[in-house]
Amino acid sequence: MKFPYQTARVLKRYVSKDGQQVLIRVRRKNENDIEIPVYDYVGGEVVKVKVRKEYWEKGYVRGGRYHIPIRELNLLLAEVEGDVKDAVNIILSQKTKLSREKILYLTYKHKEQAIIDEERIRKGDLIVREDGGAFESEDGFYEFLERQNDPKYMEMKRQAGIISKRYLLDFWEDFISDRAPNSYNLSRSSIVRYIQDTGDNCLAKDFNSAWLSKYFTHIVENGYLTKRKGKEVRLYYEISTIQKYFKILRSFGKYLFENEIIAKEDYKRFSLQDKDSKKGSLIKYKPNAFKNNHALYKSEFDQLFKFNFTDKSNELIRDLFIIQTWFGGLRKSDFFDLTNDNITKDAKGNITIEFEQHKTGTKVINPANQNYVLPILKKYNYELPKFPSPNKYNLRLKKVFKAAGLDRKLKFEYGFSNQEKPTFVYHEMHEMVSNKWARNCAVSILVELDYPDHKIKRFSGHEDEKMLAHYREVHKKDVENMLNDVRPE
Repeated sequence: MKFPYQTARVLKRYVSKDGQQVLIRVRRKNENDIEIPVYDYVGGEVVKVKVRKEYWEKGYVRGGRYHIPIRELNLLLAEVEGDVKDAVNIILSQKTKLSREKILYLTYKHKEQAIIDEERIRKGDLIVREDGGAFESEDGFYEFLERQNDPKYMEMKRQAGIISKRYLLDFWEDFISDRAPNSYNLSRSSIVRYIQDTGDNCLAKDFNSAWLSKYFTHIVENGYLTKRKGKEVRLYYEISTIQKYFKILRSFGKYLFENEIIAKEDYKRFSLQDKDSKKGSLIKYKPNAFKNNHALYKSEFDQLFKFNFTDKSNELIRDLFIIQTWFGGLRKSDFFDLTNDNITKDAKGNITIEFEQHKTGTKVINPANQNYVLPILKKYNYELPKFPSPNKYNLRLKKVFKAAGLDRKLKFEYGFSNQEKPTFVYHEMHEMVSNKWARNCAVSILVELDYPDHKIKRFSGHEDEKMLAHYREVHKKDVENMLNDVRPE
C-alpha cells in the first residue's frame, strides 16, 4: 500500500564550526514536518553527518572533507533516506501516529549492532554467523565468505584475500582514492551500463585502445535509458560529457600503467576524433564552448531593476540577483557564502565587497556598483537580505523574470555526440535563467558599454578572455542587426 508523504534531504538551520547537520525531512499534508538526523557508525561511535552549505546541492554533497569519501557519504545519505521511508511505511501500516522517536528508533534499530559487528569482524575481534551465532573457527568464517555472492560481502572477501582484483572496476575505488578527484566518478555509471548492455567486462590487464573504441562507440550510439515523468526514455550524451569521460579514462589508463597492471600504454592510441577523416571520428564536430552563455541587455536589466513587484518574495529574489551582479558577477559558491562581515561602507557611503574566491583561492576586493546596490541595501538597512537555498533561488528567478516580462527568445545549442551537427532550440529567457546569469550580466553589460577588457576582468575576476570575446561578438552582431533594420521608407 502506498502512503502519502514525501522525504527530502535538508540541512539543519543551526550552523556549527563543522557545518550544518544533515536531516531527512518527512512531510505529510496538514501535519508538522519530522526531521531525522543522519548518523554514521564508525568503530562503534556515532558520527553526526555535517556539511558546509557551499558544498551542498539538491540533497547531495559536492565537496569538503569528511570521515569517509564523498561518494560513500552520498550513498550513506541515500541509504538512511531509504531506511527512514521503510520506518514511516511500517508505522503507517500499523495505523499509528508518526513521531520522531518512532521513526528514529526504526531507522537505526538494526544498523547500530550490525555496523558495530562488521567493524569488529574487520579487526578480527568477532566472527558471527548471520543468525547471530559464532563461527566455530576462523576457517569456518572464510568458508562462509567464499560461498557468498552478495555484493555487500565483496569488500570483506577482498580483505580476506578470497578474491583478487581482476576487472577494470575492481581497481576503480583505488584509482579515485589514490589519484583522481571525486568528480572522476562521473564516468563509472556509464561503464557499469556498458558492461550490463554488452557483457564486455574488461580485464584490467586488457585495458587498451580496442576496448576504449568499443566502449565509446556503444555509449555514443546508444546513449542511456532514464525515467521522465514515470516513462522510460532514451537520452544521448552531449559532446562535452563524452570528452570528460575520455579525459577520465586516459587518466585511469595512466594509473593502471604506473601500477604495472597493464604492460604498455596502448590506450593512448584511441582518439575521439580522427585527424585525417571525419568519417572515422566518433565526435563529428567541436561545439562552441560559450554556446549557451546568455545574459540580459542593459535595457532589460534596468527593466528588471525598476519593476514594481506586488509579491515581496519575488522582490527579494530580484534584489539578490541585482546585488550578485554588481558585487562583481559573483559565482554562486562565493555569493551564497557572503556575510555582512564581507561588506564595508566608507565615510562617503560607498560599498566595497571583500572575500576569497572558492574556485581560485585568491582574495578579491570589489567596489560595488553604487547606483544599483546602494538603493537595495538601504532597503535592508545596509545588510544582506536573507538567502534562499541555491535550488530555490534558481526556481524563483524563473518566476521573477516571467513576472517582469523578460521573455525574449534565446537560441540554445545542444551538441549531442551521436549527431553530425548541433541541435538548436529556442526558449524564452525566463524558462532558462539561473544564478549563473548574474556573472554573465556583469560581463555582458560592461562589454555592451564598451569598457576595456582589463578593467572588466579586474571587476569580475574572469581569467578567461574567451568569455569577453564571446560577448564582444554577441554585441557586434546585435549592432549589425540593428543597422540592417534601419531602412528607407
